[in-house]
Amino acid sequence: MNKNFLIDQAVGLDCGDCYFDLHNCYDFTGFAFDVARKVFKLKFEQTADSTKKLCIEIEDVSSLELSDDCLINVSKNLSEIGYKPASDRDHDWLSGEDKRSPGDHLFFRFEGDQFIRIYGRIANALPGCG
Repeated sequence: MNKNFLIDQAVGLDCGDCYFDLHNCYDFTGFAFDVARKVFKLKFEQTADSTKKLCIEIEDVSSLELSDDCLINVSKNLSEIGYKPASDRDHDWLSGEDKRSPGDHLFFRFEGDQFIRIYGRIANALPGCG
């Protein structure tokens, strides 16, 4: 997966010239999946200023899994972000940047152990998108 960010301390995205602390400073507001284009977007907005938005856009999605309650009762609070090997179904631990492999899935864990697990060819953090 090619990305324009690095996951920092399992809570933030480091894009080089900008940083997003998704655990402490942003609320998860939803997701969208364009099935025809195979593009999945996770949407966040800054807790202190809801006009400041961020999307994480995953293109050419080939694997997507959501926890059972993620569609109805997903929390707005992100607990952690990390990576999981495609064959690893143990969701109790995640890898960081230092241990990730190119084929690993992105894993977003929310309060209450809800999760979104996804793999696509490209993942980009896009400030300002909504």
